[in-house]
Amino acid sequence: MSILNPQKALRGLPQSPTILKALLASVSQQQAIQATDGEDGWSVLYIICHLRDYEDIFGERIRWLLEQDEPTFPFPLNNDELIEVNQYGVQDLQLTFGAYIDKRRALINRLKTLTPEQWERSGTFPTGNRVTVVEMAVNIILHDHNHIEQIVRALGLADQVL
Repeated sequence: MSILNPQKALRGLPQSPTILKALLASVSQQQAIQATDGEDGWSVLYIICHLRDYEDIFGERIRWLLEQDEPTFPFPLNNDELIEVNQYGVQDLQLTFGAYIDKRRALINRLKTLTPEQWERSGTFPTGNRVTVVEMAVNIILHDHNHIEQIVRALGLADQVL
């Protein structure tokens, strides 16, 4: 069995929303706007908006992998474009987090129905890198962890250790 497998992905994908719910439990809208991970960093609100938006991007990529033979993914909007188009600065933290949870739940429910063959379907990024559904699912978890750590620093809960 591969070290990256559907069972690990399906165990890991629900963990990020659980951790985020605990982190955000006492964060006010004002704190979410003001707390950043550095002078030019993102606010907690921007990070949650980004995670919500990437649920759509990841979900769409997985849909393409399942519905098309060897798709090539287009480049998504860059982060600055997403911030502007989706007006991150005026979003409500709790509504945005709720949307992220709903999108994650839908993704997990879809992935639970896949056959072993579907988990191995593959496509290509514009950069030429190939990815399978299982690799995409594990990448989502890694993407989450990167931004969870960013929120921890933004809230002043820990300094970068390494």
